[in-house]
Parts: sequence; C-alpha cells; structure tokens
Amino acid sequence: MDTPWPTAWLIGLISSVHCIGMCGGISGMLTYALPAPIRQQPRAFFLALLTQNIGRITSYALAGLIAGGIGQSLWWTLSPRMAHALPQLLSAIVLVLLGLYLAGLFPGIALLENLGSRIWRMFEPITRKLLPIRSTSGLFTLGMIWGWFPCGLVYAVLLWTLSFGNPVKGMILMTAFGLGTLPGVLLQGLFAGRLGGWIRHPQLMLLTGMIVLAVGLFSLYRLWHVEPICLPLITYSECMAP
Repeated sequence: MDTPWPTAWLIGLISSVHCIGMCGGISGMLTYALPAPIRQQPRAFFLALLTQNIGRITSYALAGLIAGGIGQSLWWTLSPRMAHALPQLLSAIVLVLLGLYLAGLFPGIALLENLGSRIWRMFEPITRKLLPIRSTSGLFTLGMIWGWFPCGLVYAVLLWTLSFGNPVKGMILMTAFGLGTLPGVLLQGLFAGRLGGWIRHPQLMLLTGMIVLAVGLFSLYRLWHVEPICLPLITYSECMAP
C-alpha cells in the first residue's frame, strides 16, 4: 500500500479548525509564556512559535514511527492476502470515523483522549519546569511535550497510520499531518488564542468532517468496486490462504 502523504497533509490542513478550537487555550498559554521582548518583536515572535510547532510535529513523527512499528508486527502474523486487505479496510474505516468525529456526529473517538490523559500526566511536571521559556531548546522541548497532549484527532490519525504497517511510512504520514495543521495552529499562536471562538462554528466543523468522511467513503468504494480485495473478508476464505 502506497504512502498517501498528500491525504495526511490535507487531513491536517482541513482539520485545523478542530486543532485551533481544542488547542486554543494551550496555544495562548504558550504564547504568553514567551518573554515580553520576544512577543514585542514580530520576527522573533514568529520564530519562537515556529520552533514550538516544529517540536510538536517532531512528537507526531515519533508517534507515527511507533504506530507503524506496532502495525508491522501485527501484519506479520497474517497471511499475505489478509495483510494486504485488512490494513486498507482499516484505513478507510478510520477515515470514516474521523470524519464523523470532526463533524460532531461520533464522539466515540474522544474516549481515546481519556487514555491519552494518562500519558499527559507523565509530561505535565516537565512542562512546569520549562516555564518561563528562556531558550530555543526550551521552546522545542515544550513543543514536543505539547505533541503528546491528549487529542482524539491525533489518535485517530495514528490508528490510520498503524494500518500501513511500516515505521517509516508511519513517520512520514504523521509528519505530513503535522505540517498540514501548522498554518492554522501557527496563526492561532500569533493571535494569542483568539481564533478559537469563531472558527469552531458548528457549520464549519460539519463541513470539515464531511470532507474527511467523503475521503473515507471513497476509499471504501474503491476497495469494493474498483479494486476488490477480499471484501467482505468473511465471505472470502481464500483471504486466509498463504
């Protein structure tokens, strides 16, 4: 299965409205954690926010590397035909659920945030030690910690990444996704968290979710009609053949 990094980038870009709404408070906090002289110089301010976000995207890439490795270990236990069919089916299903989640029609993915909150508790004490920010390394480290903040959207994309069963592909996909979120989150930081109130308009969120949902449904259609690969799996006993 090819690595659809443009799709990952597009998902990141159009789901920025979700990121801005969910991370608005964090972004505003990190912005005001910068020393006043930096916030008062446009170039230094922009570079500081960019460094934070590079740290965040680096964490996404590491998470993608781990998810891809886990997926690879899982697919190795399957027959070749099943290992080809199942990841693509899982990938399409996750995109459908992600679209419904972004549209506010399927809150189930948010349950993943409860699990992720345990990870966040491990990093939260480190965050306090880094404030106030005094160096570029501190900016980058804080951004990396930010990347592990519990987020249903990120976890859903990680599940999608896992379906590709390759650590390198996982890293590429999560990096592309992170770069897609960069413009929106960067603007949120520049405006000190003031965009979240109006950009999370229900109709805008619904439109965002419908776009991702359409991608997922098209993927399912392609699997079923254009490139049938053992679907539905339970009706094709040869899928289990070596």
